[in-house]
Amino acid sequence: MTDERTTAAIESSDTDELVRIVDGLTAARAWSRMVDLRRRCEEAVGRGKQLWGIAEYIRYRLALDAPGEWAGPAVTEGRTRFTLGPLAEVAASTKTWTELEPHLSPGPERATVAHERVVRGETLTGADIDPTVLELPLQVQTWEPVYRVATYRPDRVEVSTPPTPSRRVTSLPGPGLVVDDPDGTPALLALVEHWVDTSNGRSQAVCVEGTASRAVAALGLHRAGLGQTDPATALAWMAWAAASGGAH
Repeated sequence: MTDERTTAAIESSDTDELVRIVDGLTAARAWSRMVDLRRRCEEAVGRGKQLWGIAEYIRYRLALDAPGEWAGPAVTEGRTRFTLGPLAEVAASTKTWTELEPHLSPGPERATVAHERVVRGETLTGADIDPTVLELPLQVQTWEPVYRVATYRPDRVEVSTPPTPSRRVTSLPGPGLVVDDPDGTPALLALVEHWVDTSNGRSQAVCVEGTASRAVAALGLHRAGLGQTDPATALAWMAWAAASGGAH
């Protein structure tokens, strides 16, 4: 790969060619050259070149494929808008806390990386993170499920769903008495807030006095598929809903 090739791709805003160049640099483990290419793309954006996506892709590949000394700064730089996932999760999916921790600046991303490693089986009790970012223990509790985590690839994300409980479609009884629940109902809706804000889904929650079937009926349904499940599976589905990308 010659610098002339890179320059020509930048000046012509050839994003396909630039993706191929990034892939080649990743295969060669040429991390410093990737950082330099990102700087050049960002400079070109200031001149009107539509290369912001390449700059974001480079950050994604650094988080995914590079060692901690390169991945850590890419993560703690801040949020991204157009990568395949949050970079804290991307980096934590391929590297351990020991590999990443020395290179993560203090802040919310550092804490998020730690919790992503906990979900993947590490026990990090006593880790030096901001405890106010996520007020959760730094180890999976005995009553929690095995969470289905994402596998990130250069061009896609692979995610499996939790086991689906068996259900039987049945007619519902009358709705239960709706009661105000200022904490629980908003918390339930918050799990899928992104389905509404960034996708074309909709969400509705209600709290009632009565059985689960009467709660479903209070949503306006007359028939529904109902089944029993254990708390761990229910929690796994709640975590999946909160982590998935949207209505579809």
